[in-house]
Amino acid sequence: MNLKFLPILLLLFTLNNVFAQGLIIHKPTGKDTIVISTIDSITFNQNMNVHKNVGTDYNIPVVGIDSLSYDASINTFPILTSLDRTMVIVGSQDFVLTAFGQNFKNTSVIQWNGTSLTTIFISTTQLETTVPASDLTAAGSINITVFTPAPGGGTSVPLPFIVAAVTITKEDFEVGSKTSYAAADVTLKTGVWNFNDVLIGNSSSDVYNGTKSARMRNGKLTMKFNLTSGAGTVTVQHAMFGIDAPSKWQLWYSIDDGSNWTQVDSTRITNTKVFQTATFTVNISGFIRFELRKADSSAVNRINFDDFTVTSYGSSSTNPTPILTSISPTSDTLNAPAFTLTANGSNFVSSSIVRWNGNALATTFVSAIQLTAVVPVSVLTSVETAAVTVFTTNGGTSSSKPFDVVYGLNSPVPYVRYISPATCLFGKSDFNMTVTGNYFVSSSVVQWNGAPLVTSFVSATVL
Repeated sequence: MNLKFLPILLLLFTLNNVFAQGLIIHKPTGKDTIVISTIDSITFNQNMNVHKNVGTDYNIPVVGIDSLSYDASINTFPILTSLDRTMVIVGSQDFVLTAFGQNFKNTSVIQWNGTSLTTIFISTTQLETTVPASDLTAAGSINITVFTPAPGGGTSVPLPFIVAAVTITKEDFEVGSKTSYAAADVTLKTGVWNFNDVLIGNSSSDVYNGTKSARMRNGKLTMKFNLTSGAGTVTVQHAMFGIDAPSKWQLWYSIDDGSNWTQVDSTRITNTKVFQTATFTVNISGFIRFELRKADSSAVNRINFDDFTVTSYGSSSTNPTPILTSISPTSDTLNAPAFTLTANGSNFVSSSIVRWNGNALATTFVSAIQLTAVVPVSVLTSVETAAVTVFTTNGGTSSSKPFDVVYGLNSPVPYVRYISPATCLFGKSDFNMTVTGNYFVSSSVVQWNGAPLVTSFVSATVL
């Protein structure tokens, strides 16, 4: 190969901005041809160094190369960045899984532990598949990947997906002892709890299942450990102590080791001398801990708590899968102001969220058949077809509806890259000029020293 042509070849690659696609390195007869995708740049010294955005760089002796060629059809390496859910419970029914990332092709497929699933191509950044119930019969960690076939392509870096067994954590206060209200840590069956103005009671005035229960005066009962499988539902047995009057209390949770706390649902009232069951729907995955708090200032009215029970995340299937039938509007212009999007369908609940290309929008619940969401300016900065979905925690993701961001009155100022021809002879007759650039619209007009010319719109890049 004549090395003096290599700088010219490199210059051609640079001017045509082809490094996002692929390079074919042709080697002499009898040696393998090398196909490289997702190229970032090429440099030359004694060898040719091919630098890649994704994957391993190549260092190839120049003397072993017969010729180079560029092929725009070479598939780029798929990049998987996130999934719309990361956990289901063993024995679940079929569900729709949405994968988000970059460089997806219409031939790309989502893989479940290396096995390809039937995949729907939504866009270069989104794929969908239905995971069958037959893949959900055993607990375990699954590798989710995206595979794009040759030429080029490859298998993305995997993301973990958990098929979880239902776990139940129950604290019955039968193990451990605390006879005073002074704040202290107590080791119970489930772990260490902090008792603050709380004791473990077994008197004739205490209400309990078994032989003991927690008795709260005006304080808090706090987990000092995390549940690792999240929480689906929490149930608590509660009753008035002795002859005390009704009192109020709350359930709180923390997902950052107790640094910050959030109340679950509404404040509850204890107004019976026998146990009643309070049920809270949590539906939060990952690490979580809980705290019971007295919600009024009366130290006289005490409460007995027993059988504090938590089911793992996903074990409560109370939320239906949302169904998205239409959105309004269905398009807007590039760089348009923020606007309100209306999503119509069914099975919406108060926690349902409208998503734009997988990212949550500020959503208002209107009814079980309608949601509204604010679409910010920040997602209208490029011409594209966005995928709009509705996501419900422990319910799943709806199918998507397209939203087109198009050139319009709010588009960027047109940009001229070059014109052809760029010169002509004095006195020449009329001729056609082609203007190439970006951000052209059907109303764009070519000007000659400020005077408009009769202009034909060819595309967003050609007049």
